[in-house]
Amino acid sequence: MIDNLEIPWIVYDPASGRILRTGRSQTEERALAQADGGAIILGATADDVNEYVLDGEIVPRPTLAGFDKLTILADDEDVATITLPVGTQVQFDGQTYEIAEGDQDFEFAADVAGSYTIKIFPPWPYYDATYTIEATEP
Repeated sequence: MIDNLEIPWIVYDPASGRILRTGRSQTEERALAQADGGAIILGATADDVNEYVLDGEIVPRPTLAGFDKLTILADDEDVATITLPVGTQVQFDGQTYEIAEGDQDFEFAADVAGSYTIKIFPPWPYYDATYTIEATEP
């Protein structure tokens, strides 16, 4: 059994910043051996679910700003809007839409009152999100 594990380390993908694994080693040599094709930061701890590496720093993963409103009129004119980064997939009513160019506004409108679930799958490092928009009678 190894006692006194002194050197914390994280290994991450240098292209995306995604944290691949974390741990502790007794020596710097053993810690550096953990890199195995990734980049390594010694002397640091991180949460591989909620953090990533940006410009060599461990930072929280960003969240989308969200829709500007979650209640709209069911008149096919009132819209809920969210700005999404390129590469985002939006799922609604069995269909998938992709944001192909630059940051774009995705607008949702309805002509029938009800609850609508919209699933957003943005590129890393953003979190996936699910929104429910209520469309009410005008």
